[in-house]
Amino acid sequence: MKAGGNISNNLVVDGSLDVKTALTLPIVGDVKDAIQGKQNTIDDGDLTIANTAELQTTLNGRQNTINDGDLTIANTVGLQTALDDKQDDITTDTDLTLNSITTDDLILNKNLNVDFIIAYDSKKLNTIVIRRP
Repeated sequence: MKAGGNISNNLVVDGSLDVKTALTLPIVGDVKDAIQGKQNTIDDGDLTIANTAELQTTLNGRQNTINDGDLTIANTVGLQTALDDKQDDITTDTDLTLNSITTDDLILNKNLNVDFIIAYDSKKLNTIVIRRP
């Protein structure tokens, strides 16, 4: 095994690289000391805008206020899906089909058409009133 010398091109290592003494890079210096001198965790209040590269420039390039018409559905992540999952407005022209309805007070202002048998649990329904005009 040879010792010393320079590598003038790229060094490609398949597997692991074992450094027995120290690894020094011209710009960083001693890598071990440089890493050990770094903070393990970045906590709240540890960073300032001045110390996060390009953050202030990026923020300055953003729009301060979102006004009417500034956003499209395509540019708001997940909005179209959320809207698609919503129920359409129920109006007087809306026909409803459902398997069951639960209510404390059902008020009908016009007609009630019953095509099948009305079944009920005696513990849940104690009165049904049908009035004729």
